[in-house]
Amino acid sequence: MSLKILQSGMQSTLQGAPRKNFRHQGVPASGPADDHSALLANIAVGNKLDETVIEITAGGFEAKFEKATEFALTGAPCPTSLDETTIPYYKSHHTDAGSAIKLDVPKLGLRTYLAISGGFKAEKFLDSTSTYLPANLGGHEGMQLKPNDTIEFLNNKPTTPPICIPPRLHPFFSNLWPLRVCKGPEFSALSSKNQKSIFRENLKIGSRLNRMGIQLDNVSLEINSDGRMKSEPVFPGTIQCPEDGNPFILLTDAQTTGGYPRILQVISADRHRLGQIRPHDGISFILTKPDEAVEILKQKKNAINQLTQP
Repeated sequence: MSLKILQSGMQSTLQGAPRKNFRHQGVPASGPADDHSALLANIAVGNKLDETVIEITAGGFEAKFEKATEFALTGAPCPTSLDETTIPYYKSHHTDAGSAIKLDVPKLGLRTYLAISGGFKAEKFLDSTSTYLPANLGGHEGMQLKPNDTIEFLNNKPTTPPICIPPRLHPFFSNLWPLRVCKGPEFSALSSKNQKSIFRENLKIGSRLNRMGIQLDNVSLEINSDGRMKSEPVFPGTIQCPEDGNPFILLTDAQTTGGYPRILQVISADRHRLGQIRPHDGISFILTKPDEAVEILKQKKNAINQLTQP
């Protein structure tokens, strides 16, 4: 049985585990732009943590369940109804065959995640079902979902009972996003003035934003070079600064190498926030030492492990 898409919104895709161990071959990771919210959606219905979910961008999504199932929603809080009844996020809900779900546009955040018990069936490429749109790989024919598409259900057995996610693990949503960062390999390419000011100012996101990256607007940092260098490895969360002085932040679909100075790196524990930043939101950078970043990530993983233990 399946989920029939009635309205797909701005962009909806199937996303599962990221593609690991292929960056040296030029293959981006893909996977959920907000992996924390996707993980919580799977936990709520008892799935394994990286089961395939639907990533819904900016709401405007509507679908019909063609089989009774359990489902959960997390991420950007869209006003959501199941057969005209408003439903909360971060917990499992039962739906009968024939019921319809509708998500309006969120006021904060950008991406919402829909998980069902057992997961969605998707095409696998390099050990991952995640959609990589630039090359039409994985997911549903490598493309974003569209009206009248049908997404088949898997019959995977739940790994844990459904869980109501405690509020302490809910991600926060805002128009101003604090991001903890470590210095990048070319941080010294910034002028001495900007090495200090970049941690003191609130910066503005521009209108150029997708799953590959986020462009900052009207920043004009001073780079002690022409802003170019030999291509070097980059990762989701890498912040590069070209010669025009307007940095951009790489997301999960970004390339694997880049030729602009890597001035900062968003710590792993905060990268899920990048998937929720909207055009014209503000961000601020908080300097974090590498050993602090490791400890923050350990604490985050421990909190998830405690939630999923029998």
